[in-house]
Amino acid sequence: MLWRFWSSLVTLGRIDFTHNLTGFVMTIHTLLPDTDTLHGDFSPDRAPVLRIKSGDSIEAKTLDAGWGVEAPNLQGTQRQRHPAFDMQIMRGHAMLGPVWIDGAQAGMTLKITFDEIVPGDFGFTYSGGFDHRVHRNLGFVEDDELLTLWTLDAETMMGINQHGQRIRLKPFLGNIGMPPPETGNHSTAPPYRWGGNLDCKDLVAGTQS
Repeated sequence: MLWRFWSSLVTLGRIDFTHNLTGFVMTIHTLLPDTDTLHGDFSPDRAPVLRIKSGDSIEAKTLDAGWGVEAPNLQGTQRQRHPAFDMQIMRGHAMLGPVWIDGAQAGMTLKITFDEIVPGDFGFTYSGGFDHRVHRNLGFVEDDELLTLWTLDAETMMGINQHGQRIRLKPFLGNIGMPPPETGNHSTAPPYRWGGNLDCKDLVAGTQS
């Protein structure tokens, strides 16, 4: 998935004035998944991999939550993961960053505008195989785990699975946030007051966070 956003810093209670500055030039940065930029946890102890200014844009290419560099195999064979996965202290979601914003200080508000969110060429859904309230409601607990594999078209914004079923795509942000104030490594699984695993369907292109 490719997503592009711009960020700005405003103090609490003030509007964003950054983009009205005379002569302001926005810089577009690129952030790609590699062994330096990927990590599976949140931590304030991690050094930034990119430094930007308020008002800059970032184009970031992300992996799926399972660190895959290819689609799952319908035959059940192990798919290839990014090599950075084996280097992680915690193997949570495949996160990119951290990003340092010049001038950021405690007491300021970080505002991010998501300009574009472009899906990759595949998606997948696993269901059944273990006890969960959703599986209980669907009667899938006792069944083997089932894989639904989706081929995604970012031009038409349509997805089609191996059964020929089609869905319209409306990609949104799943996991994004600031590092917590507490030192150490923190799981990417829950949502926190400073961000995390939000899975908010309203965080689509054009929205602000």
